[in-house]
Amino acid sequence: MSTPDCIRFLREYVAIPSVNPMRRDDIPAALTGERRYAAHLREQLRGLGLDAGLLGEGERQSVIAEANAIGGRDTVLIASHLDTVPVDEMEIDPFDPRVEGDRLYGRGSCDTKAGMAAAVAALARVLARGTLRRNVILAGEADEECSSAACATCSRASARSVPTGCSRPSRRTSRW
Repeated sequence: MSTPDCIRFLREYVAIPSVNPMRRDDIPAALTGERRYAAHLREQLRGLGLDAGLLGEGERQSVIAEANAIGGRDTVLIASHLDTVPVDEMEIDPFDPRVEGDRLYGRGSCDTKAGMAAAVAALARVLARGTLRRNVILAGEADEECSSAACATCSRASARSVPTGCSRPSRRTSRW
């Protein structure tokens, strides 16, 4: 049996460190920043034929992509943050996604890499079927855990969007 796209995507995302430095200087640079995750998403979304780009500078980058429906007049914004909290005192390898039963473990697997994986997988299916009826803007925002500074940047980049969706799942809804 093949692994569903959303689980495969989630495993990819969890394996990419995107720790918010939280104004601390004791977290290794190899773990901090959203740039690697944002760049991965940009390439994945471009692979779906979307116009996708990075916003921000240095290691604190966001990603934004747009899918335009033929004749679509409404726009739906799906926004999720890319950063995670630090990995202090984790008992498992935070970036080696592990499935046990119906759960996937790893830093960010619930908050909110699962939401992004579900959104990208769903959008990929809709695009493959040719059934997109509304324009979609997908935003992955940097720095939610500390200041949400990227939220305004993403909003300015897609001023015509109307926020009607959110990908932040609860712990109960992120069971696989």
